Amino acid sequence: MKKHDFDVFFETVISKCIEDLETYSKTQFPNKDVFSKKKNMRKSIFHNYQNKRDFIKHNYMSKEAPVALDRHKVAACMVYAILKSNPLKINMWILNLPEKIVLANEYLAFYVALNIIEMYKKDEFNDKGIFFDYQIIIPKTYHEDNNPQNTYESNLCKAWYYIKINSIKNFDVLAYANVFFLLQKYTDTYLEMEMIKEKMANKCSEP
Repeated sequence: MKKHDFDVFFETVISKCIEDLETYSKTQFPNKDVFSKKKNMRKSIFHNYQNKRDFIKHNYMSKEAPVALDRHKVAACMVYAILKSNPLKINMWILNLPEKIVLANEYLAFYVALNIIEMYKKDEFNDKGIFFDYQIIIPKTYHEDNNPQNTYESNLCKAWYYIKINSIKNFDVLAYANVFFLLQKYTDTYLEMEMIKEKMANKCSEP
């Protein structure tokens, strides 16, 4: 990723995701500064992304016919870069912080990764002349209804948190690229089924 392209991506995606987290924190603690942003976070995220991307390309992809990383590997490399950079410093002196604030960096990485996949899909639709607001659908866990904290994204972010504090080097980009691939396939299948249901309903309503 060229530096200019990353700067645009940072402003349109990463900064927006940080703002959303800040808005959430203000709803929970209106009169407190819950987050502070590291001054060098843009440079750090870019540097860590480039390093991990180059490592994946050099060690796991063809050297005879080098190709660009697919969207899922790009998303996973960006997750690694955000986790390693840890751009948000949380004020842990505040009592009773909710999980989404304690794990703000992990949730930031998750939201940014989803944005990457969604942007690729929207470009695919646009190339076909279809303008569709594609959004990844997150599957529900078996226990989510009884325990609102036990969500898909919560479980994923907690896993990333423990990887980060134990050894960020253990973050498996290829494994999490597959996780993002499956999220996209889940969404695509869900949307296809909804289209089939709509067509069947319209057909049944015809005189």
